[in-house]
Amino acid sequence: MATSAMNTEKSTSAIDTEKWKTGIDATATDIKEVEAFVDWRLSIYKENGWKGFDLWESFVDDFESFTRDILNNLGKDRLKKIRDYLRENRVYVRKEARKSIADGLLGAIHEPTPSKWPTDDPTDDPVDDPTDDPTPPLLSTAPIQTTPATDQLALQGSFGREITNLAKLYTDEVKYSSEQDNFDFKFEIFQNYCLRAGVPKQAYTIAIPTMLRGLALKYYFTHLKDLNLENVCVGLKLYFEGDEYKRDILSKWNAITLK
Repeated sequence: MATSAMNTEKSTSAIDTEKWKTGIDATATDIKEVEAFVDWRLSIYKENGWKGFDLWESFVDDFESFTRDILNNLGKDRLKKIRDYLRENRVYVRKEARKSIADGLLGAIHEPTPSKWPTDDPTDDPVDDPTDDPTPPLLSTAPIQTTPATDQLALQGSFGREITNLAKLYTDEVKYSSEQDNFDFKFEIFQNYCLRAGVPKQAYTIAIPTMLRGLALKYYFTHLKDLNLENVCVGLKLYFEGDEYKRDILSKWNAITLK
């Protein structure tokens, strides 16, 4: 087993990984090279210590061209290694006895946002799973990641035309307003529109106001505009779809019906 691991490491290091900087089309690549790519990306995940949203985002970018057959061709041991690493680092992948590991990975690949850890799958559930923690990173004691104004200006300068095209696709009906709205659904629309407008993922942070209106837009500029994308999303969902907000809406509704 140790010899096999050493051979894998040597074979990966011997390959020029520079050609994979922009990803890989697994459907047009020899399976041996695909295997080397997968092993290399796992080593990058571990080296950077990515968890949660950051790990999920990189995993989706790396594996979006993988089909069920290609995943199965990687072999059960390699698939199990991928699945278990993701689960151990706060990315939910379905894990069931006598169920295809490839299907579970495909589910994670094609989800528009990271899946919330289901209550009926407690196995390996990370204690600090950000999708299940009532105190998200935005309000935790961990340092809040911000996007400096200089970085925002640089992104605006690089992708101003694409963001303008994105704005042209929007109408008020498909923007997130907070009132009886669903952030996950509206964010899925946002991602689809970004794809159509040519807005890359690294520019989502400065593009996200485009999908907001009303109270949500006001709250963003008052409290969230300097945060990174993950914390912006968490902040909006927590404020407008959390229990306190729902109680406030219910109280207002009861006051109206009692008049």
